[in-house]
Amino acid sequence: MKKIFIAFTIILLLPLLAAQEVNAASGHEGFSEIALIGDGKLLAEMTEEEIATGYQAMGKRKFWGWRHHYFLIQEEANYVGTVIFAKANRTKQPLAINYVLQEKEYSENSWKITGSISGKIQGKIKKADLSGSIGGSGEKKDTESYTRFEETKFNVIVEPNQRLVFRITGECLVTNGVSKHYILGITSKKGAWEYVKVVTRYHELLTTEIEE
Repeated sequence: MKKIFIAFTIILLLPLLAAQEVNAASGHEGFSEIALIGDGKLLAEMTEEEIATGYQAMGKRKFWGWRHHYFLIQEEANYVGTVIFAKANRTKQPLAINYVLQEKEYSENSWKITGSISGKIQGKIKKADLSGSIGGSGEKKDTESYTRFEETKFNVIVEPNQRLVFRITGECLVTNGVSKHYILGITSKKGAWEYVKVVTRYHELLTTEIEE
């Protein structure tokens, strides 16, 4: 009974921890790492000059409406997500861990937005087959939840000077670019954006050496 209580305590804290974490490497909340399989860059990796070339590539301005330039369109990538549980053994004896996790299965899709883009642009970014709305600057997180619960159990021995990490990984699709909105031929809004769509989600258990 005590083990179950500890597991549920960890689960209840996970959304609070994830909500506060925006990783500098990926630029997306809840994604500690996003590695593109092909060529291209994440928005967080681009320089201001590279983003500026996207605006230049748009060509002529429109009288009214949106114009977009895409750097990536549904580019395949691998991601490392939330760390669910981590334990380091700094003793001289092996450490036995019995772990139980009960959670609602869910997938998370993440928007990253910069600049002055605002208002609903649902269906406007058609090449990426995206839907939703972008509002303001900063970051928007889009989460889809399902009602099925799954349970994960494992018993493991952590050797001395080893660290155990239990985390979420998987595959995703990355689309990014820049957009401008025109009113009577005048730019009313512009900004860079990136959308990460989660395709698969796995639990990964690994051990690493503790670096002194």
